[in-house]
Formats: sequence, C-alpha cells, structure tokens
Amino acid sequence: MQDGRAVELVGIEHDPDPSPIAGSMIGALEDPSRIAAPMARASFLEKGHLAGGKGRGVDPFIELEWPEAIDLAARELQRVRSQHGNSAIYGGSYGWGSAGRFHHAKSQVHRFLNAIGGCVRSVQDYSFAAASTILPYVIGTTHGLGTGHTVWPSIINNTQTVVMFGGAPHKNAQVNSGGVFAHYLISSMKQLRKNAPHFDDFWEKGLLHFPEPEVHTVLLEDFRRDPQKNPLQTASGLIEIYSETIAGYGYADCSGHPKWFEPLEWLGSAITRRFPLHMISNQPKTRLHSQYDNGQYSRDSKIQGREPVRINPDDASKRGIGNGDVVRIFNDRGECLAGVILSDAVRPGVVQLSTGAWYDPQHPGQKNSLDKHGNPNVLTADRGTSKLSQATSAHSCLVEIELFTGTLPPLSAFDPPRIVSA
Repeated sequence: MQDGRAVELVGIEHDPDPSPIAGSMIGALEDPSRIAAPMARASFLEKGHLAGGKGRGVDPFIELEWPEAIDLAARELQRVRSQHGNSAIYGGSYGWGSAGRFHHAKSQVHRFLNAIGGCVRSVQDYSFAAASTILPYVIGTTHGLGTGHTVWPSIINNTQTVVMFGGAPHKNAQVNSGGVFAHYLISSMKQLRKNAPHFDDFWEKGLLHFPEPEVHTVLLEDFRRDPQKNPLQTASGLIEIYSETIAGYGYADCSGHPKWFEPLEWLGSAITRRFPLHMISNQPKTRLHSQYDNGQYSRDSKIQGREPVRINPDDASKRGIGNGDVVRIFNDRGECLAGVILSDAVRPGVVQLSTGAWYDPQHPGQKNSLDKHGNPNVLTADRGTSKLSQATSAHSCLVEIELFTGTLPPLSAFDPPRIVSA
C-alpha cells in the first residue's frame, strides 16, 4: 500500500505457487476501459429500440445519472414484456466466477429478472458442455467434472502411473470459481468453534488457515469399493463405455460408444488446399479467458501489441515469416492480426492462438472487419459438436497465414468508446 492505495499484490507466504494474473488487478482499478458511470448509446437515447443495432461500435456513449439509467432500463423491460412477453428477454451476462458467489453477474441478472416473471437463459457453458452432457450416461453423474475430484494427496499417495487425456496445464490451475469449497468450510467452522478464537485475533493476523480434511475425496470411491452395493446411476449401474440409451437416439453424429467422426474442417479435408493450417485456440496463460487482457501481465506477452500466435519454423519459413513478425490469419469467416512466436513445440501444419484477446475491429460496425488484436473468435465456426451435446467445437478450424506488409493499424481494444458527459 502507498498513500492508502494498493500498488502491488503479493502472494501470501503459505502459497507455494501464486498466480501472476493477480498482479493485473491493480492496474484494472483505474484502467481507462473500466466503466465509471451508467451510459447509453446516443442513437438509443434518441430513438429508443427503433435505432436498432446500427450504432453499435460507432456511436458515442452518453453518461447518465443513476435514476435516469434505472428508469430507462425499466421502461425498456416493460415495453418488451408487454409487447412480446418475458420469453423475449434474454438473461445473458455469461460471466465467470467470483469468490463468495454473491457477485456472480449471471446469477444476479437471473435473480432480478425472475422477480418480474423470468427470462430465456442459456444452459451449460463453453468450457465443458460436451462432458457435462455425456458423463451422466457414462458414470451416472457429472460429479468429478467441476467438483468432487480425487484430491492430489490421494493421487500422490496411491498412484504409480497417471494417464492424462489432454494433459494438466499449469496455467489452468491458477484460479478457482467461488474460492474455497464448502466441505473445507464446514470442517473448519467446527474446528473454529472448538478453538473459540477471538475475532480480534483473526483480524490482527489477517489470515485463517483451514485444516486439511481428515478424509480425502476420491472420485467414485464407494462404487470402486463395492460396485453391487453402490451402483452408479447409469442404466446398468456400471461405468458405460457403450450406452444403449445414446445409441437409441439414432443420431448420425453421435454413436453409443466413443468414435471418431470426420470433422468438416481438419488436415485431411479438401479445404486444406486453401487453408492448410489447423488452428488451436486454447486457454491463455496470462489471463482468465478474456478477463484482465488489459492487465500488464497479459500486455507484456503481446508482440507489437498483438496476441502471440505460435507457428512451427518450417511453416513460417515457407511463408517468409520470422520471429516477431505480425501476420494476417484468415479463412472464409474472418481475419485477424497476430504476432509470431516460432516454436518447435507446435507440430507442422498447426498454429496456436490463445482465446481471449479483446476484439478490436478495424472498422467497427462493418461485417467481417479485420480484427487488429488477435481474437480467434473471428475465425472459428459457430458449430455444435453433436446433436446430443451441442457444445463448442472451436478447435476444428482451418486457416492460412501470411506476412502482414501494410502499415499496422493502431490498437484500440483497451481504449474506452467516445463518452459524452451528462
């Protein structure tokens, strides 16, 4: 702290591996992109819903006083409800997690809209929608997907060989939705009552250590111990590698057992004549999805201000591309700029562009405008994995890359829109 203001976040001494992403929170407190007051697009204030979406990305925003903003939102909600019904209201704000959960944006939006009759909402998520659909057919529950994992101490003490499908990237273990899990809290509160510590002592120390649970979680432990006494909630009571239920659906794109289906885009398809590189848009190391892309840790990873794209040196050499160059990545759906990192860790024919760079169109409001910053969403297809799960399939994406030789357009992703004070 300096003059009453936070200047640095430092991991607590008991954290063996603090996340560097946390450092971006300091700059975010006063970042120009942070919304400081309620606002509305100028065209919407002038014409209301009749303005349509033509002003998006182009119009200036007008600052409003809170009473005016609340009245504006209330009138529009009432208009939609009276003319079209609550089913015409989409309770969006996809969001992610917040420690404590009360400030979880999506939950708050739903609670508010439920108070006026409800809304249409999304189901599942972008992270593991396919798994959350399939797992109940395989093990009878989604337990072990987001919660209930076998804990590391149990794995370490009882395992000689670990087989990982997709690996366990260190970067994916930096955050946790909602903070500490409830079962730690319950045991800790019992111990807390037993020890009866004074709040003043806790406040002075600033830290409370939760003890490790006496019994470690092991996924499907009861079933493993006695499958007959503790059957799973599947049709057979067993782990089902083959599901008669799924097979009975008769879906052409999802069989009753694991099977490879030829994607519309892959390195064996005819479209490689035009787009010969398979793009992987994995989770980033320097931010949480897109959160804190404006933070210093994420900005420091950029190349000439653009999101890094990793390319095999052989593929780069064929295209006259060098380390640190800015390239144009494109296909029939869109195009974006990115900064090159040559890497032997990427196999020939594959490029890797992490998700989450803030969208920065060169011509706001224009369809298929060049994204100046390196957002892979302009390249991936909006196509579900199958009729069963309808999850995201972003990794089935072919592109081409070429050296960008023009004048680099200035970045504006982190700049606020034009704002007119009230």
